[in-house]
Amino acid sequence: MAFDTAKQDLGATGSDGILVPTAATGTQRHASGGVRRLLSPRKIGAIYLWIGIIILFGAISPHSFLKANTVTNVLNEYSISGIMALAVVVPLASGLFDLSVGYTMGLSGTLAAWLLANGMSVPSAVIISLIVGLGVGLINGVIVVIAGIDSLIATLGTGSIIGAITLGVSGDQIIAKNVGGSFSHYIGTLSWGRVTIPVFYMLILMIIIGVVTEQTVVGRLWYAIGFDLEVTRLAGVRVKALRIAALAISGFVAAIAGVALTARIGAASPGTGPSYLLPAFSATFLGATQFRDGRFNTWGSVVATLLLGTGEFGLLAAGAPVWAPDVFVGAALIAAVALTEVSRRRSGAGSWSGMPTWWRRIFAHRSGGSGGSGEAEAAA
Repeated sequence: MAFDTAKQDLGATGSDGILVPTAATGTQRHASGGVRRLLSPRKIGAIYLWIGIIILFGAISPHSFLKANTVTNVLNEYSISGIMALAVVVPLASGLFDLSVGYTMGLSGTLAAWLLANGMSVPSAVIISLIVGLGVGLINGVIVVIAGIDSLIATLGTGSIIGAITLGVSGDQIIAKNVGGSFSHYIGTLSWGRVTIPVFYMLILMIIIGVVTEQTVVGRLWYAIGFDLEVTRLAGVRVKALRIAALAISGFVAAIAGVALTARIGAASPGTGPSYLLPAFSATFLGATQFRDGRFNTWGSVVATLLLGTGEFGLLAAGAPVWAPDVFVGAALIAAVALTEVSRRRSGAGSWSGMPTWWRRIFAHRSGGSGGSGEAEAAA
């Protein structure tokens, strides 16, 4: 009986008595293995953590957390954070830090409000603000790539300059004149089923950037640069142009976030943007541990943003101190960076070239090699 059952599991018996695996059985096993890999905690651990957070805060504060509008509140409140997380995906994939994105966001939002307050039309104000964000990204690219200054230092410096320009444009005042009306309605507060339009900006950008990074040659080359810059350069890839483009995209997407935030709240405050920097990096590094085995990706970044948003929302609903969400996000960033590197090593992708040299050496020593060159060569 047991032997007959085993034969049925393995396949059919041929005319010569040899057991022949059936195609259906092989397909079923392949499908089963694919489902197991898809549902593995290594692939979607953040989803399980997200569910755990929901259960935890649902038990702690059921009356304030387990409400029908909690989902839409989290989506609406953290959609701007999601856009900011998407702004740093491409630079990080290319092995670059862009610490100026928060300041770029603040400048674009403030500039849009200032232009509207001075009588400019809504389309013109939006377009100019987005172009300024793109220009900031290009300037960062020139400083980092052409001048050869480390991206961490360079974008920290440009961010400080951008912050000063933002204060000059706003006069260190909140700008609210003419910011409401059609600008606020159509760009920031228009909603469908209680879901506001910035959520759709986030989802559209997630799809566009995700498809470009994962389904195009340019996107694969960005990943190759991030895994091993020198090997990619030696393969004949125009790494300078690609790295400048990565920072330009970062500035442009940050500008979208700034304009959307100004429209949503109906005013611009010069100090708003930098507060989005830490959550953006936390979500992007945490997102790199999901779905793509150590690769910075848009899908994981958005999921991680909403996970962190759910945690912050739950802490506030539970009556935690106002500083608790900042501690939560900071701890998440530390854990996410470590998990990202572990995930890269397990997948054989090698250390991310944007990490500090001493840290790269530690991971290379543990793995017995530098890693990552195979990815670069394949992409090139």
